[in-house]
Amino acid sequence: MPVLRLLPADAAEYRAFMLEAYARHPEAYTSSVGERAALPLAWWQARLATGERPLRMVLAERRDGALAGVAGLGFETRARVRHKAELFGMCVAAAHRRAGIGRRLVEAVLTQAGARGGISAVQLTVTETNLGARSLYEHCGFRAWGLEPQAVAVGDGHVAKVHMRCALAPAGSAHAARSDAPTTLVVPMPPQRYAGFLETATASYAQDCVDGGRWSAATAPDLARAEMATLLPNGVLTPDHHILELREGAAPTDPADMAALPADHGTPVGFLWYGSSGPAERRVGFVYNLNVAPAHRRRGHARAALVWLEAVAHEQGLASLGLHVFGHALGPQALYRSLGYTMTGMIMRKALAAPARETPAP
Repeated sequence: MPVLRLLPADAAEYRAFMLEAYARHPEAYTSSVGERAALPLAWWQARLATGERPLRMVLAERRDGALAGVAGLGFETRARVRHKAELFGMCVAAAHRRAGIGRRLVEAVLTQAGARGGISAVQLTVTETNLGARSLYEHCGFRAWGLEPQAVAVGDGHVAKVHMRCALAPAGSAHAARSDAPTTLVVPMPPQRYAGFLETATASYAQDCVDGGRWSAATAPDLARAEMATLLPNGVLTPDHHILELREGAAPTDPADMAALPADHGTPVGFLWYGSSGPAERRVGFVYNLNVAPAHRRRGHARAALVWLEAVAHEQGLASLGLHVFGHALGPQALYRSLGYTMTGMIMRKALAAPARETPAP
């Protein structure tokens, strides 16, 4: 079904659709159902007003004549921020999820923003725990740039909001409606590629330990191989360890179809190695290694892999996810912080100069 723009005549239906969304998912929206229900119909009609350069528009898909999903796009009037637009009020009815409606709505919002002229980015906020929505936005080209704790009060508590941004390509380019955001697939590593993984993981770990001052360049390779042998005594069959391959390629519309993808689908771009430990009532996860090949970096693969892992960790009932990052790795640190990881400790070291030796008297 095509994505349509709602008009003032659709205001009553749009109001009812959104009030149900506010009631069902209070953590997803800044406004409460009570606040929105109290607004007159004229307020909803104004949000759908037409014109040459409207300040807001709402796009939608219908199924059997009824609204199945909506997404709003807002523009700024202030001169210094007119280059930014906002995606707001995104919702897909429960009965119509996993049908690609959300993706089509987000892409339509980006298309409209690009067609407006003068818009260089679209921004949004999404509840930190809404992993499905975060994954959708990542797929459409959005990247998280910050986390706001206690952003919205819900009941007796608060929820955090992830701030995301999608940079738009220059008008007239092939990707003017969205940034060049590849799709990252996370799949089991084929056994025949385990040797390559082990070699790369060992070498990168050894180099990190050298750069961090832990080992010398001469001893690092042997020490790294020894630690790998201890951690993965049975290779890919080591209990509680999961070694996965990151690939760039087209994803199926339904995530349930991932298992049916051919073994050679997509281009290998890196790997993710994580494990879990602890008592059954409080198991925790740990990221041992996340590596993206140099030629494929800065394209969102590492971020997408961590978002995927967080969703899996929730499904597995893990209480937390941890990882280790060296002090010199400023890029990875920024990535982890943007995804909500916080520091739990710090190892510090001071390099000492060799003591000066006294020259014996002649």
